Amino acid sequence: MERKEFVEKDFFETLNEGYKTAENRSQIDYWQPISHLIMESIEMRDHLQISQKELADKMKTRQSAISRFENMGRLPNYDFLSRLSLAFNNKLGITVSGDFMAVVPLHMQEEIRKISHIKGLEPQEYVQAILEDAIEDQIKCSRFEKYDSSLLTTVIDDNTYQVERNEQESDLKNINTTNTPASAALSIA
Repeated sequence: MERKEFVEKDFFETLNEGYKTAENRSQIDYWQPISHLIMESIEMRDHLQISQKELADKMKTRQSAISRFENMGRLPNYDFLSRLSLAFNNKLGITVSGDFMAVVPLHMQEEIRKISHIKGLEPQEYVQAILEDAIEDQIKCSRFEKYDSSLLTTVIDDNTYQVERNEQESDLKNINTTNTPASAALSIA
């Protein structure tokens, strides 16, 4: 008998793999936000080691309402979602721009709270600032890549970038790099 190896996968990784081969992507896209919300809620409840009953008590509702929500037997209204967020000591965030929304992984949230407190910011403000800085850095880097895809660019600070030539890419394009240093720092004025 042949023995099969099992590889442990993250739940969201498994869902994403299933999505790639699904024939009903439009239905999946429709239900994906609520599915992710439910999974996030279950993950937080598990992380805090609280039962559905304990969560229900915090939300001033019944355990059966939590069960229906977690099993997609009930679509939550705004009041339910707001109380759910408060029960987890968070603030509710809703956007119509879901393609551009990000959630800090649960294992990093406490550190973000601490750092934002030290900086005198709300966690949401701090995360937004980090995200904007990272996006700006990526946009700056992509300006170099538009002109020469054989360059790998790393942002050092607002005006300085570490640029390295990707030798494999250069070989493919037959670029003569004999007189070009392997890496250089550029300053943008």
